[in-house]
Amino acid sequence: MREGAPAWVGAAFTLVDCAMGVDGTMKNTFEMLMKPLARNELDTQIAVIPRQIVQSLEEDQERVGLTLTRAHVAVLDDYVAYVVTIPTQRQAFVQWLGYSQHSDPELAIYPMQVLFHRINLHADAWARAKQKSHQLPVALAGCARSISLTGERALLACERIKVLGGRREAWQGVQFEVPVPLNAQDRAIVMDMVSLLSNIKVSVNVFHFQVSEVRKEMDDFRDVARFELRASLLSKIEAINRTSGTTATMQMLRGRDNLGILAQRMRALIMRLEDVTTSASHLQTAWQFIETYLEASIARLGTLQDSRQLGVFVIHFKSFLAQWDFIEACALSLRSRLL
Repeated sequence: MREGAPAWVGAAFTLVDCAMGVDGTMKNTFEMLMKPLARNELDTQIAVIPRQIVQSLEEDQERVGLTLTRAHVAVLDDYVAYVVTIPTQRQAFVQWLGYSQHSDPELAIYPMQVLFHRINLHADAWARAKQKSHQLPVALAGCARSISLTGERALLACERIKVLGGRREAWQGVQFEVPVPLNAQDRAIVMDMVSLLSNIKVSVNVFHFQVSEVRKEMDDFRDVARFELRASLLSKIEAINRTSGTTATMQMLRGRDNLGILAQRMRALIMRLEDVTTSASHLQTAWQFIETYLEASIARLGTLQDSRQLGVFVIHFKSFLAQWDFIEACALSLRSRLL
């Protein structure tokens, strides 16, 4: 690890190689973040990476939110619509299935009804997961607005620190001047900044939690389909395939075809959800990066001794804040596609 790189930096960016439908530039960005970052690199990258990630999402015209595209929604909505058409009343379900009784316990009507009850419950969960995902652009816009407003309060506080030169235009030159020790009044303002950065971190944590909730919902929805329901469906199809030499064979083959169609739709659902969970994972990582920066910044504020150290900090913090109006605009653009 390079000198000055905190131990947590490398561990914070274990990303999957497949970026969320982004171009090679963004993939290179994620790969770069997998390496330990020295302090100056952290300060530089935090000013551009959140903007790059959100901008790449907003520029994807097929995207209707932060984690979903029109193709994702279409496949998942179609799956749910198909499940709804499967009868739940016993007589109609038996007709759809193609047989009314079977000697193989795996193909008996009651276990089949139990399986399809689980499939229906699973399909019902999609509406809740989609709603949570669709709420993310609004949540991001709120997070960005909070960061901008609270950050501006911190910058206004810095204007009261005489050793920084008062006007913001003067801050850039402070790092090249002879350092002046911070007095008690300066330190009190710096402590006010600690409180404001802590408030920003709360806003970041709230959005990070919301993204994590969406990812968990999508992970659970995908995994139930992949490891439980589709596996059970394929087992039923295998059992029907073993059936031969009975008068009900042709009817059962029709039932097998119905199960096969459902299994195919479920497979498409699983594949689309891989993309969705990857997008959520990358958003999580980006916001972990922001949290890490804020934690380090709060700690650093408590160690600043002179005007040069404070000037360097404020310049980087000002650069970090400059991106959030743009991020808010991107979030509102993504939200508008949901209307």
